Amino acid sequence: MGDIVRLTSNVGSHDFQQTVGNNGQKLYETVIKKAQEWGNPDNLIYVIGATHPSSFADIREMAKEYFFLVPGVGAQGGDMDAVIQYGRNKEIGLLINSSREIIYAGNGENFQDAVRAKAQEMVGKMSGYI
Repeated sequence: MGDIVRLTSNVGSHDFQQTVGNNGQKLYETVIKKAQEWGNPDNLIYVIGATHPSSFADIREMAKEYFFLVPGVGAQGGDMDAVIQYGRNKEIGLLINSSREIIYAGNGENFQDAVRAKAQEMVGKMSGYI
């Protein structure tokens, strides 16, 4: 199994991941660059929270060929359009996760119908970019 490097979606991520070190780089930038010494696009992915769309273009520039796992679209407030606009590469390079938005889409007797509809909505939206 490959390694995973993260820029998380939680609000508290700014406490450390966005701080600027003595080298003039944000901590997450230093981690991304260092991780590339340990792995390559075939065995390393980055987990980038969807709630940081302004960082996606910079991260993609640092990790052009790497795959991004992107949690936080939907219930956590991440914007799928912004993630795709700033985070995609020539191969798309994104796996967008929206679990809470889907699993809490409904309840009661028609739970499965609401969940299915929400999942299909997300797939439809993503398919428009392929």
